[in-house]
Amino acid sequence: MKKIIPIDALGVPLCVLLVASAAAADCGSIPFEPGVQVFEPNQRALIAWNGKEEILILSTDLRASKPTKVLEVIPLPSEPTVKQDDVAVIGKAVDLINDHLYAEALLRDRRHQTNSLGVSGGGRGPRPMPAGKVTFHEQIGATDVSVMRVLSRKGFVAWVEKYLKSLKVKTPKIPEPLKRVVAEYLADGYTWFVFNVVSLGKDTRTKQALQYRFKSTCIYYPLRITRTEVGNTAIKLLILSDGLIGPSTFTGIPRSRVRVAHAPIRLARPQLKRLHPDSWKLMGRLAAARLRIWEIKGKLSDFRQDLLAGGPRAFYLRNDTTRRFHGPFLYEDDAKVVIDGEAYRLKPTRSADGDAAWLFSLEHARSRKRHGPFSCLNGAGIVIGRRVYSLSWRKPSSRKVLMRL
Repeated sequence: MKKIIPIDALGVPLCVLLVASAAAADCGSIPFEPGVQVFEPNQRALIAWNGKEEILILSTDLRASKPTKVLEVIPLPSEPTVKQDDVAVIGKAVDLINDHLYAEALLRDRRHQTNSLGVSGGGRGPRPMPAGKVTFHEQIGATDVSVMRVLSRKGFVAWVEKYLKSLKVKTPKIPEPLKRVVAEYLADGYTWFVFNVVSLGKDTRTKQALQYRFKSTCIYYPLRITRTEVGNTAIKLLILSDGLIGPSTFTGIPRSRVRVAHAPIRLARPQLKRLHPDSWKLMGRLAAARLRIWEIKGKLSDFRQDLLAGGPRAFYLRNDTTRRFHGPFLYEDDAKVVIDGEAYRLKPTRSADGDAAWLFSLEHARSRKRHGPFSCLNGAGIVIGRRVYSLSWRKPSSRKVLMRL
């Protein structure tokens, strides 16, 4: 059941589990009953983003030291639609990645074994280590799903305590550290929150996947709330986008904190439709999408920002002599770049395990001559022949832009 509750309230972030009274927390979770520990050994998420909207499919493995109920709260940048989804889609996406990487490994192996006469050795070689693995347990459903518009901290506390009392919680209380982190989300303009209740037992169970769809100018995943806890964490996210994600577009946690487990693979429209029809519709008429696994590790107390990546993806080049700007240009493979009457194709340099790296080259459209590599950091110098340009990720005033594509 979904309820939209526009009240004078302030919510709390991702997978924070609120409790009847202050208790020791494990992995950002607090049970309804004091002294009960909640364990979250695995967290799975698939994020599909088309530059304007995001679909977040989230499922977790949960268990408790004794039967209890848990209230989960997720902050979002805009009003979401929420519905149940198939948790198997995450496993299917991982299988697609592993099969693609295996096929690439076989092709490299065959090329390596071909002798000087052009005869293939024919060996298959060992299957490479998979990029990821997903296992599932008996599923449990989320009940009483509510969408709430947050307006104030005071109202939020009153509403949550009243809500917990309606669930027969005797002494509801929200820990002060959570209240402080929540205030940050409100200050940053995050006013929409989703609540759902889960019943747990001693055995590990996989929570039914929920799909959250909302407008977003970037790839978004909440992380800051984890700093209220202690210990280390490892988060794996399946990221589906309409292009490469430039490192300079990471405006939350730095790109250096995100490890991409493999080079992004391309999914043709028929593949994407079979994998997840909603994501296929989200991507529109895009010929192919990019799919990869991102990994984030570290101390829970170190997360001071959320994952925000992918926007803006357009950059400008300023001629340092004439002071004129050219652009905007997309930071992706084969994007057209026209500066001072000459056409080029952008060629991002990819690291062995990542998306577009910190460097890129410009290939002349006619001669195929490459210029670079250049840094994609804001303010970096771009030298082509005798002309010098400065790269900017900030949109200049309209009268300064020479060309728009």
